[in-house]
Amino acid sequence: MSCRDVLRRCLLRGDRELEAPLVASLAVRGGASAANGGLEDIFKACNFLRQLNLSPEAEVLVANIEENAEALKGEMGEKARTTAPLGLPCAVPPFAWQQARWLEAFSSGGCLWQVMNCIQDLRDEWVIGSLYIGDGGLYFEGGDNDDHCHQEFMPWHKIEKLGMANDFSDEAHKKVVVSRTAPEDPVPLIMVTPSDASWLLQAWEKAPKERKEKTPEEQEQQQERQKRSGTYSLTEAVIPARSTTYSLTQAALQLPPQTRPADAEKVSDHHLPELTLEQVKAAYQAEPFIHEQLLHGDPFNCTDFKTTRWIDGVGVPGSLVRRVRFRKPLSSMQAAFSGGVKSADCTAVFRMKCTENYIDILQKTTTEGPPYTDCFWVEIRMIFKDIPDGGVSFQVFTKVVWSKKPWVPGIQKTVAASATDESKASASALLRCLKAGM
Repeated sequence: MSCRDVLRRCLLRGDRELEAPLVASLAVRGGASAANGGLEDIFKACNFLRQLNLSPEAEVLVANIEENAEALKGEMGEKARTTAPLGLPCAVPPFAWQQARWLEAFSSGGCLWQVMNCIQDLRDEWVIGSLYIGDGGLYFEGGDNDDHCHQEFMPWHKIEKLGMANDFSDEAHKKVVVSRTAPEDPVPLIMVTPSDASWLLQAWEKAPKERKEKTPEEQEQQQERQKRSGTYSLTEAVIPARSTTYSLTQAALQLPPQTRPADAEKVSDHHLPELTLEQVKAAYQAEPFIHEQLLHGDPFNCTDFKTTRWIDGVGVPGSLVRRVRFRKPLSSMQAAFSGGVKSADCTAVFRMKCTENYIDILQKTTTEGPPYTDCFWVEIRMIFKDIPDGGVSFQVFTKVVWSKKPWVPGIQKTVAASATDESKASASALLRCLKAGM
């Protein structure tokens, strides 16, 4: 895949997983020198695109590509490795969001080699989850939901040995026992297949057995990489299982790319000469959260708010994320259609990206309660763009994303119409809040 092909794919599809295919393609074509040359081609292409009369959403996409390429340039300069150690096969390379989750849990964990499904065999229960294997060690994460989540991090230098289980259970042929140097109980892991168990044992053989302390220069470089990539600068510890940060970060990882979907509907387009981009940014940074205020007022009249504060985003460099949970009353028509249900429990996750020229806000809202709400979610993108002659432009796009098809004919059109109406009402309410805060 050429650099031109990679850039074209990113522009057309809004591909956020730029790192792996780009680095792999350039490395095959000549190593670090060719990689840096290819990245310079991308910077030149982005500069050329900026001279065109692009739409606001296209400008957002070009900026995202440029920032990802800049982050990649730093990684290539530090000769970062993007695969498992030589001789260790990796049938399914980790996704970018998995690498982000790995670094979020263990900031100095380095490269993620592989992610496997497995079961941790606790004394009183089995916990189904995922096992992350990388430079830093092993990290298991599993559980039914945010409130019941089990996490276990096992650095290589704290593992005494890995071996097959010496028991007579039906799972013994694919059960790996992790014995640790500290006085802690061994960790039995039941892999999906015997080959997964064999791979894990091979990984142990090639893993670094001694802890390598980072120099001050390496620590500074790591912090700079985390700043560029949007990952957390945590210590050698995982986020507590019940913390708001953990569950919010998990929700943020499920957000779509920071680009407007091609089939999204434009529901609002305004020129606001009395507002500046700084005023909009200040309004979004103020507390209480501006969207909580507009949902609390007419025509929504929502209640029971549980709102987090902004935290650093994951996956989109320089972004912030937050979440609002609330209860929304249904209209008489919606209640009748829902079999008498009078309210719905909603969760809205927001991601905000600010630059000197625009503010791009993504809102993903899921609903529980009424029929069919488990089949879809609603995405709203709000773009504020600076206008040189004065003021800002304000555009809102909305889209209903169906995770599964409802069996009742016509329900998709009904939901889409309702989402459009609510998005228009939300845009109007947002404008009122912004103008009231001037």
